[in-house]
This record gives sequence, C-alpha cells and structure tokens, in this order.
Amino acid sequence: CTSSDNTVVLLFNTPPNADAGSDVTLNCTTTSIQLSGSSSTITGSLGSYNLVETTGSGVIMGDVHAGNNVVLNGTDMTGNITAAGSTGTVVSVGGVITGNIDANGDINSSGTITGTVTHPIGTTYSGTVPGGGEIIGTPNIPVLPPPPADPLLISNATGLPAAPTP
Repeated sequence: CTSSDNTVVLLFNTPPNADAGSDVTLNCTTTSIQLSGSSSTITGSLGSYNLVETTGSGVIMGDVHAGNNVVLNGTDMTGNITAAGSTGTVVSVGGVITGNIDANGDINSSGTITGTVTHPIGTTYSGTVPGGGEIIGTPNIPVLPPPPADPLLISNATGLPAAPTP
C-alpha cells in the first residue's frame, strides 16, 4: 500500500489473532494504520512509518511502534509504545497502558500508565503520574525495518490471518 507520495504503510508484524469485532483499515491517504471496531482485541505487535491509531475501545496485546505518531483512543494495551515523531504531541493515549512509552515528542495521557514514560529535554508529559515514573532523557526507540518487496496488505478485514510461516 503506498500513498500518492509513495510512502509505504505496513503492519510490521501482522497480528496473529483478532476477535470477530476487529476491523483493520490501512489508510494510505494519510499513510497510517487505523484500527477501528468496538471491543476489538488485537494480539500482536503493530508498526507504521507514520501513524498508528485506534478509533474505538479495544485491547492491544503487543507493542506499537510508529515513525511519527501513536493515538490510542480508549484502548487498553499490554506492551510498549514508541513514537519517533518530534513535533507536538506524538503519543496520545486514553486507556490503561501496561508497559512503557518512549517518544521523541510530547506525550499526553488521559488514562493510566503502569510503566515508565521517557521523552527528551524540551518535550512534555501531561497526565497522571506513571507507575514507573517520568524520565526526561533519551527515549529507547527502535529503528523500523525496511519495507519488504511484496508486503501483505489487509484492508477492511474482519479477523486477521496468521502471519505466513517461512
């Protein structure tokens, strides 16, 4: 899936399990992965070169990595969040996050974070005190993998297939 500017959007690790209420939309216009669906449960890590966003309540059991922003609206999550964007609010979460958040920009939480929140000097964290504390320093953000020549694409799928075996 590429946008008009040829930016590639991927599910880096296709979630092996999703309940019947899940709906995954790859929004190529804004180069994002958008997860929608009420009471969805996604098991597996997600990644995008730009944005990972949820638009409904649900649960993610895995890490979320974004080259720019992460927006989890009312989503509970067990896993870590990383966001490499550096302008404005790059992570916005509104559920219970059982894990750490590392971001290069501002972080906003209207929910609960049990782990640490790490962001650089000159950026801010807004929300309840994280269980593991706030660290102002260098966030631990992984380098995203290069796109494969023929990525697996899912658009408006109900339920997701298991990742292919080698």
